[in-house]
Amino acid sequence: MMIRSKAIWFSLLLLASYCVPSAVSQQVQLLLEDPGSNTMNGVYVGPYTFQEQTLPNGNTQQAGLICDDFSDEVGPGDSWKANVTSFSNLNSATGLMFEGKSNWQQGYVAMAYLATQMMGTTNSTTIGYLAYEIWAVFEPTAVTNWLNSHGGSNIVSMIMTGAANALAYVQANNLTAANFSGWEILTPASYPGCQQNQSCPQEYLQYVPEGGTALVYLLLALGSCFGVMFMRSRRQVSVLQ
Repeated sequence: MMIRSKAIWFSLLLLASYCVPSAVSQQVQLLLEDPGSNTMNGVYVGPYTFQEQTLPNGNTQQAGLICDDFSDEVGPGDSWKANVTSFSNLNSATGLMFEGKSNWQQGYVAMAYLATQMMGTTNSTTIGYLAYEIWAVFEPTAVTNWLNSHGGSNIVSMIMTGAANALAYVQANNLTAANFSGWEILTPASYPGCQQNQSCPQEYLQYVPEGGTALVYLLLALGSCFGVMFMRSRRQVSVLQ
């Protein structure tokens, strides 16, 4: 099941992420708490509310994530480990879901570009369009087939054009992962082995405000002294084939 959280709830999560940013970890435990109520053509379009724990034995916080993976499915209560790849390490990354596809690095940058736009709006229709454009960066055929069979044939051309325009914009303006340094990719730790016998959990995008690492260390230190629990928010993005 594709999923999405309420725009107002995501706005609160995003605000929280700026107030109390979190440190980048190599692996996290994700638990899908709330898919939200916004849907478009039969799927929840995000962002989605997760409980996220840094591993091993790290702090737990809520996170608003954006899905970049249309083919796999998850549902409320599902939990899995995910490897964290920051965009600053995208050029040397391995094990990402769309690694190896044509122009895959530019594709992830295009998804981050679209996800950044999604973060800037609370309009449910716009969020839905951007979610499908993100999925269409790497999976245009799957997105087209779904929309055509679920009452969305009238928006297929717009969605494909939006995804293509995002990639063209990235290329024309020489945008790289460095231009989206706050973004992270959360890839299921079981990937790609999980593909052999069953579908994998989904891959997500998440935004962590740049420059927040030092502050979170201070907050965590205070928390260990006074027993204060701090929370943070984050999120995810699009598709290419």
